[in-house]
Amino acid sequence: MMPIRGAGIREEDSRCQRERATLMSMEVRVNLDEREFQSARQLAGIEEPAALLSYVLREFVRFRTRQELLAMEGIDPEAKAPPRRRPPDFENR
Repeated sequence: MMPIRGAGIREEDSRCQRERATLMSMEVRVNLDEREFQSARQLAGIEEPAALLSYVLREFVRFRTRQELLAMEGIDPEAKAPPRRRPPDFENR
């Protein structure tokens, strides 16, 4: 493994970092209910199946993450609200 000049990073590490930065692409065969698929297409306004599936997956992750954050509300009874930061010249009108 030859180091990259001046970078202090091995060539292999640099290649791995570049690979992680690229978008992952995969081909998947999925059996879907036609009516549900058409409903999702209409609701999202997205015609291309691959774009629709990507959109649905992103929304699912956002939804579940939000649910998990809401479920954690009140877990730490000793938690205190962070201090409010207002400029010194702030006037409440």
